[in-house]
Amino acid sequence: MGTKELKNSFNNEAAPTAMATKAYLTYEPVNGKEWQFIRFDGTWQDGIPFSIKSGPIAAQMNMDLAARTVAQTLLKQRGPKNA
Repeated sequence: MGTKELKNSFNNEAAPTAMATKAYLTYEPVNGKEWQFIRFDGTWQDGIPFSIKSGPIAAQMNMDLAARTVAQTLLKQRGPKNA
């Protein structure tokens, strides 16, 4: 799954409250092991920018689910009062 598909999965979960314009796949060391992360940059419905990064993603994890989980986390961070 590429960054375009990850961005689409994120947006399907977060719209219309938030919309990612970019998705990035990165690898970072955590406790001596390389882990994959996804970062999304975009804007809230009111135009305020956001950037959010996933937690470490295990090799066997479903990337569509990972992108949707990050979207859900973002929405929870903002909360219903500000959505």
